[in-house]
Amino acid sequence: MFMKSVLKYSLILLPLFNISSGERTKTPSAYWPFDAVENKVTVEEISGEYVSVSTNTPVPEYVGGVRGTALRLDGYSSHISGKMSKSSDESFLFQGWFALETFPTDTAGFFTLKDQTEENWLMAGVNQFGNPVIGMSRDGEEVYVGNEIQLDKFSWMRVSFYVDGDKAVLTVNGEEVISTDLIKSPGELAYYELGQGARPDYLVGRFVVNRINGLIDEVKYWSPAPEEIPAYSAVSKKPDLIIPESRFVNDFNRPEYHVLPAANWTNETHGLIEYNGTYHIFNQKNGTNLFLGQINWGHFSSKDLVSWTEHKPAITPGPGYDRNGIWSGHAIKTFDGKPIIMYTGSDGSELGMSLAFPEDDELVDWEKFEGNPVVRGVPESFERIDFRDPFLWKSDSLYYMMVGFGVVENQTEKGALLLYKSQDLKEWEYLDLLYKGNPEVDNSGVFWEMPVFWKFGDKYVLLVNKVPHNGKLARALYWTGDFRNEKFVPDHVVPKPLEVVNRFLSPSLMRLENGKTVAIGIIPDETSYKAQLDQGWTHLYSITREWELINGKIHQKPFSGLEKLRENPKQLDSQELTNDKLKLTSGHQNELVLNVVPEDCDRFGLVLGEHPKGIERTYITFDLEKQKVMVDRCQSSRRDFIPLDTREGNYQMKPGEPLKLHVLIDGSVTEVFINDEDAFTIRIFPLYSKSCDISLFSEGGSLQILSGEINELQSSNNQTDW
Repeated sequence: MFMKSVLKYSLILLPLFNISSGERTKTPSAYWPFDAVENKVTVEEISGEYVSVSTNTPVPEYVGGVRGTALRLDGYSSHISGKMSKSSDESFLFQGWFALETFPTDTAGFFTLKDQTEENWLMAGVNQFGNPVIGMSRDGEEVYVGNEIQLDKFSWMRVSFYVDGDKAVLTVNGEEVISTDLIKSPGELAYYELGQGARPDYLVGRFVVNRINGLIDEVKYWSPAPEEIPAYSAVSKKPDLIIPESRFVNDFNRPEYHVLPAANWTNETHGLIEYNGTYHIFNQKNGTNLFLGQINWGHFSSKDLVSWTEHKPAITPGPGYDRNGIWSGHAIKTFDGKPIIMYTGSDGSELGMSLAFPEDDELVDWEKFEGNPVVRGVPESFERIDFRDPFLWKSDSLYYMMVGFGVVENQTEKGALLLYKSQDLKEWEYLDLLYKGNPEVDNSGVFWEMPVFWKFGDKYVLLVNKVPHNGKLARALYWTGDFRNEKFVPDHVVPKPLEVVNRFLSPSLMRLENGKTVAIGIIPDETSYKAQLDQGWTHLYSITREWELINGKIHQKPFSGLEKLRENPKQLDSQELTNDKLKLTSGHQNELVLNVVPEDCDRFGLVLGEHPKGIERTYITFDLEKQKVMVDRCQSSRRDFIPLDTREGNYQMKPGEPLKLHVLIDGSVTEVFINDEDAFTIRIFPLYSKSCDISLFSEGGSLQILSGEINELQSSNNQTDW
């Protein structure tokens, strides 16, 4: 969604107003100090009226402010609106303090005044690139005027919006940034919005996109505007932009030892690397809303691959070649050991691969390459224009890059990978397709995303994620093979699924100093937008997994470093379970290590998330008759807007053969590992916190329990550093 018209102004450093250095200013017509009060209200001090705070959070979030407390706005639901006790005059002044965590999804308002019809309004705000904006509408005719300067994030700024007759002026920290004529005199504007633009129907899909993500404090309004404007004085204190604990304090479905952003939307990981003794992983992040839009590259770091710190986004969209988002890609270390990022940028009509370089050893600040995009659009021999998600590797003295793609041959869509090479990462030569699928034979899909090309010993693994198509979900698939003459040569035509039951996608890989390969991927929610709005966060990442390639198959198991989170261990004695159910434990953060033998039972498995009254529960069933693993979520939740379904995957089992089940439960996510080899992942969202009983069952015969260990798992104490 774009502004209808934008006029660009240069920054003017001369103050517009007669700044008072000591004289008493006129009493404001309205004053919102945003000091904490009970319930979903704040107080307008001049009239003494309680004003409703619109927010999806359980209570309005108040944190330390410029003075007293400030109100935390979430970027998509939080704002303040009401009717002025005194309508606007021919002149008025709004003034307040703001601190932004992110730029908005689209043009959002600091201050808005409008009439009852909402066709006539004035607004001062910021667009998705951080540029200040004045917007106006008279009888439905909209005009936006902007400035190319970029406002700061993570710091306090005082914003003043002054209107006098047919002139409007916006100042930030005492400096004029926009001065413009109005299309018409504003007329009588009696309704206000704070933290939101003028139009409540300003949507992308079902999500409001014109709200501020950050802090608001000490807002004052004068009508008419005073002759002397309060002097600007900088605030040295750092704004408290960390998500308040109150937002998710009662959310037992939110994981505690998995890595996920502090709030809002996230998607694929990329670029798991080690640098100067610290591990880093990057991620798709919409920090200001709950949907796939305004995509930045988020950033986490860790010393142990267990506890993570989230940093401010590494790179964000800007006007031009990546205005529509900093989409997926890869981070690697160059031949001289320096990290770089290669990402997909889009301007809305063309895609390109672009570079970024770190500006510090902590990899917090990054600079985009001035020659971006280094690959602009697909090779001329292809008609299809969409390609994305570069993956890089080094061979001899060259860099290679493959990019997710799809081709059409004989009216059949096929997933494919474009292959490029370079000596310096800046100049790239297109070679050919690295590999393409044949979905009529291998069921590999019509387009491949988030590819991985990884070497285990003398063998390569090519992993792709086929996109959703014809009602079938995305899925991670892989081949083993060789890289010969700049082509991938597979060992087998049909790829193998990465998981027994489909859920885990788009892994990012890294090789540790000991030679082991570790991986972290995305585990999507697959819930409706209404559930996402209710929840306030979307998607998460897997635990760190250890991967090995054994006899042409990827073996997966939990990263051994997670053992430090264990507490209160309980041993399970050897026993036989025949057509019965055995309660193992309760809780939302648990680890089970079970060694069992299906003697003569037809089925056995686990019941997760069970309520004591049986009103919510999920079954994981190992069916020896059907040779399948099945996940039944049909009774998993009484919460609205949660998918209730069954999924299954083929799995070979024989009576009398032992199985090791390693199960990690963390709120809504459960990761299951079988024999330190196979894996699958599920998500459940119970309504009741008591839905946390965990049991083992057998049907149609006996299950021998050889041994077991049950641990509670502590929080990994993930942090945010802004």
